Amino acid sequence: MSLILIFFLYGCSCGTNLIQAPENVRALALNDAKYYLGMPYVYGGGDTTGPRHIASVGEIDCSGLIVNTYKYATLHLGYKLTFSDATVETLYQNDTTIIDAPSPGDLIFMSEDSIISHVALFERQVNGIVYFIDAYSLDGKVEERNYLATDPKIKCFGRINVYAY
Repeated sequence: MSLILIFFLYGCSCGTNLIQAPENVRALALNDAKYYLGMPYVYGGGDTTGPRHIASVGEIDCSGLIVNTYKYATLHLGYKLTFSDATVETLYQNDTTIIDAPSPGDLIFMSEDSIISHVALFERQVNGIVYFIDAYSLDGKVEERNYLATDPKIKCFGRINVYAY
């Protein structure tokens, strides 16, 4: 009887493994982010109607861009996120593994000071320039941007953690 109760209580998590998002998940998240290019930025904006918006619909902030693109990717590829909604802080502290060498679709954590306050999707690095997709308040929209790899705003890179079934 107790074995049945344990299975009932924990059945939702049986057979799941926490892993770093595989390449196909990261690639699909990055590709999905391109559908958001031009969408207006608003702090706290989470794009309420789901992934694959056209730029004239909705508003989004940096963590909302990450959440929406990864929700889309994991849903379509059979993985589950460790979160349903997230802030920059929770993505950095709880939901990613810090990595040294990013791949397309990984996260870039940024800050003007010592507190991580911004996140973007890494696209590539070429000749010391880091390219990324970003929902940013200064420009007021989602766009492709770049920084020198040595820019002090770039604090670290992270890879989203997901559950594999």
